[in-house]
Amino acid sequence: MNEGALAADGKKMRGKNRYWTRKACLAHYSGWPQRDQECDEFPFASTKEGAGDGLLVDGKWQRFENASARAVKTAHNQVAGRDLWLFYARYRVVNSSKFWVSVK
Repeated sequence: MNEGALAADGKKMRGKNRYWTRKACLAHYSGWPQRDQECDEFPFASTKEGAGDGLLVDGKWQRFENASARAVKTAHNQVAGRDLWLFYARYRVVNSSKFWVSVK
């Protein structure tokens, strides 16, 4: 989880992740944003591997571009987000903690 973690360029990773996720949804989903939709991403915006992940090359941020984004119903996204934060709290996930995501 990277709530306050900074990227190599000094910007917050969570903000970078959200920016690139939103940009992807705007580019790939006509009519987005809609009132009952949010743009969701994987890897999660709360991880360093999110949509803004990359590295500094000659002083410029280069993204890896290895994330997925999709327009989803707001209610579903909010439930999933709460579940993720409960997982972080229950298992004491902090910056740089490693964990595995299994999708059924």
